[in-house]
Amino acid sequence: MWYTFYMKFLLLGILIFATFIAYADALKLMKQGHYFEAYTAYTNIIFSEDTSVNESKRAQSLLDASRCLVKLKNYNEAFEFLKSVASSRDEFAVVVACSQALGELCHTGTMIKGQYLRGENSSTYSSCEYDRVLRLRWLVRIMPRVYMQSKLRQRWFWTEVVESLEMNGRNKSDAWKLFELTNLTKLPIKVVKIGGRGSDSEQKPAQINEKGEVVFHSLPKSWGNALNDGQRWMYANDMRAAVDPRGREKSAKSLGDFAYWQFGVGNLHSSTNMIATLKTLEDDETLMEINGEIKKIKLPMEYNYLRMWREIKDYKSIGKEYERRYQFAKAVKAYEIGNLKEDMSRIVDFLASQTKSNF
Repeated sequence: MWYTFYMKFLLLGILIFATFIAYADALKLMKQGHYFEAYTAYTNIIFSEDTSVNESKRAQSLLDASRCLVKLKNYNEAFEFLKSVASSRDEFAVVVACSQALGELCHTGTMIKGQYLRGENSSTYSSCEYDRVLRLRWLVRIMPRVYMQSKLRQRWFWTEVVESLEMNGRNKSDAWKLFELTNLTKLPIKVVKIGGRGSDSEQKPAQINEKGEVVFHSLPKSWGNALNDGQRWMYANDMRAAVDPRGREKSAKSLGDFAYWQFGVGNLHSSTNMIATLKTLEDDETLMEINGEIKKIKLPMEYNYLRMWREIKDYKSIGKEYERRYQFAKAVKAYEIGNLKEDMSRIVDFLASQTKSNF
């Protein structure tokens, strides 16, 4: 009996070692620039029916295989390859890797004889919305299993959810789209013409309610309770922040940058009559143009981008924002704390020149 157990253990070890060798060979081919051969070697690992093949190795092989196709500029083949893997494999890490790899692909291209050629130089068509929904569908499928994963995989998963929701400018100029609730039960039109009818790119100002007040996204109790994609985004960031300190840091950056793009004073057109007001702004305050009028608004704690940047020690961004607010003493202090000597010297020299010009 002990002999049988020993042989099984030995066989398992041999299989694991063989997988390690196979991956090492594929990686070597990739580094040497033999991308097609490397892609073939990676697919052998991904689709292997050998149950001893490590899930993490399959996931990494998936990412590397897709990158090999991108190196060969076979963008359409890479997309079809990812769809094939996502439909045939159900390992948690492999599905998350499919989402990441799709996120890395180019989401624009051109149409030739009715065929969408992804990644071509003449990018007049977009598959960004289709790709976004496809990523989210894959991720939602495995969402019930996220809590059984390691902290590293949990953070990776929620990062993919956050970045999928942000696609197509939703974390910047097209943030208004987050007030929509994406229907994940069906896929949108695969390709739309950029700038044409049905285009998925349009800029709108921040959402304002009937009282003329800015609408902020709130945190829902669960993914299923989210009323729009903004709440889904808040939930995914909150889940990532709860995983570990690194997750907290990544979420703080996402929230801080998003809030800045929406509410930072850099969005205002420069005007000398605003300088006095900018100098008086507290960290949780900003100026916004609402219905043609510049108004001071108070930011909720989770939208206080200066607080978020301070949490992750992004003193470069903090100093730049204080400069935009004409709060130069605070800018110098931020640069000093961040040991950003060139920025600090630049502001000191600027203030000195201003003082001289006043005499």
